[in-house]
Amino acid sequence: MSARIVGNARLRRQRGGIRPWPSARKDIVNHLREDPACVATTMVDYYGLPAAGDGAWPGRARAAGLNREKKASRVESAVLDDVIAEMGSRFDPWRFVPFVVMHEFEGLLFSDCAGFSRAIGRPDLEAGLRRIRRSQHPRNASWIS
Repeated sequence: MSARIVGNARLRRQRGGIRPWPSARKDIVNHLREDPACVATTMVDYYGLPAAGDGAWPGRARAAGLNREKKASRVESAVLDDVIAEMGSRFDPWRFVPFVVMHEFEGLLFSDCAGFSRAIGRPDLEAGLRRIRRSQHPRNASWIS
């Protein structure tokens, strides 16, 4: 198994945020077509997704009115449908698994300091990650372990 990051940060219209959907879709579809054995996914921040204009991500504008639990799945379904339509009827939809997160990536890193440090093969970083997390909490709460 290997991972491949597609895209180019220089293609964004501004620093930060997420690329326009047509550009991201092109990279996803090209990758799926280049390697018929691959399974591709996304990991994008819901709140960073363009909701309007020519760069809007499928489902993002409609998801805005939904409750928090349904927002990500609405966008994931719409993105999957769009990729399926682009790939054609012979495409196996199991090869593309869109993933939209409701929290920024950095929040995921600090949600389980022990698990993250083990996952990257650096259990020695756990204590430092916990210190960083504790120092960033608004009340500097000692109960955050």
